[in-house]
Amino acid sequence: MAYHIALSYAGDDKCFVEHVASILKRYIGVESVFHYTTGHSKTNIRAFFDFINSSLHKDQNSGNGDAVRTICFVREVDGNNRIVVGQQTELLDSEERQVDAGLKTWQGVTNSRSASNLQLKTLAVVLPNHRMTSQKLKQWSVPFDLNCFGQGTLLCDLAIDIDYASAEYVAEWVLRDIFRFRPLTHSCKVFTYEKDTISFYAELMQDLRKKKTFSQLDEERRKHLTDFFNSGVPLLWPSVRLRTDIDTQPNTLLETGAIGTARSGLRPLFNEDQLLGDKDPVRMVVSAALSQHHECGALDSNPDACMIRSGLSFPEAGPRNNVMKTK
Repeated sequence: MAYHIALSYAGDDKCFVEHVASILKRYIGVESVFHYTTGHSKTNIRAFFDFINSSLHKDQNSGNGDAVRTICFVREVDGNNRIVVGQQTELLDSEERQVDAGLKTWQGVTNSRSASNLQLKTLAVVLPNHRMTSQKLKQWSVPFDLNCFGQGTLLCDLAIDIDYASAEYVAEWVLRDIFRFRPLTHSCKVFTYEKDTISFYAELMQDLRKKKTFSQLDEERRKHLTDFFNSGVPLLWPSVRLRTDIDTQPNTLLETGAIGTARSGLRPLFNEDQLLGDKDPVRMVVSAALSQHHECGALDSNPDACMIRSGLSFPEAGPRNNVMKTK
């Protein structure tokens, strides 16, 4: 079985969408994931439809029952889920104001008799309205009621911030759906020793970095990982949550130097022109300095030999330039 995923454009949340896509590509392959924020030859919604249409036609012709998912990013505005207005206007022919030919083709495929054999589903991801002005929210003015988006729709409301942790939750939710893992319920009970946890993720990332998708792993290896994932182990090394729903204020305690120098903090996944807080790279510490997976030298660029480069790390503790406002 092959997998095909298309992610819709999400306006000012381009960075968030791209991070979700990068995780999906790691598990199912670069060629199987499309989102038109990445500068493809057709950088508009029609390229989005072309990708899905070709996936569906390929699936019908091969009879393999490939899984096809479309992910639409929506926002709650005035009590209703809505998509960004640009998607709707580009679905219509600019002169005749008729549904675009690409969309008609998609509707024809999904409404055909053979469509029942397709594992076609739309996943609607609800994004929080953090940092969104009333003017920006007006762009999300089209109700999410496009019946052409597959035969079934699931709603994902796991994105509580516009940060790396929420993007990873969304990506894992999608992956658990297509691989038919148990629903997202994290548990640490499988591991009894912290270095076993590190080894699990180090070996998993090494497998996926060898240009293999999850489906290309050996059957025994897939079964081993599936058992862990079904037991509540996250598919990704966890990121620390960055709350984007609150305002911050300068940390006045830094002025005296009594608490040391500030550590660079986490950055949200807003677009570059919206980034708030620290501009310096986040200072990370390894999860276990004596681990066998951390044997890098100063000139060693191999990510598998360095827990910082491979992401098996956490932000360094210490004071921050900005802190949450308190009542």
